[in-house]
Amino acid sequence: KKFQPWDDYFDLAHKWRGHVIDFTISLEQSIEKFITQYFILAETQDEWDLKARNFKRLMFWNQQTGLSRKKQIAMDLINSYYPLLLQKYPDIEKELLEIIKCRNDMAHWQIDYGKHYRWNGAKDKIIKVNKLNEVDFSIYNEQKIEYILNLCRKYTVTFSIWGTE
Repeated sequence: KKFQPWDDYFDLAHKWRGHVIDFTISLEQSIEKFITQYFILAETQDEWDLKARNFKRLMFWNQQTGLSRKKQIAMDLINSYYPLLLQKYPDIEKELLEIIKCRNDMAHWQIDYGKHYRWNGAKDKIIKVNKLNEVDFSIYNEQKIEYILNLCRKYTVTFSIWGTE
């Protein structure tokens, strides 16, 4: 396929944006399960599933609790009750903040279609997202996106496993 700067940049930006958002949704669900697991007790799996659905609805969805707040609740639980998790992942809070920043950039900021990025972004494997001003912007390259996706994978599994401990 012949290189087409505009189309290729558009495709690259949307691919990365989709991956970051999708992976972060999985992480967010894993964090919800981790938090729920701490607060919900039940004698059967069916009872737990029902209580967990109600808990998530009341505490997360009805309250419109965002990912940053869920991260803070999870960190409060980790700091209070899961010292081994903190010992194993001493950078967990910093890394979760990196994921959240990237997710927020990809979900809420605009892809920069200025001439430089439109013509060089796909070729150089970089995208720029901004708030439509010259001050608030982020530039992502393939290495940074892979790093964020790997963090999402790591912590999605971590919260899933520790949520059942």
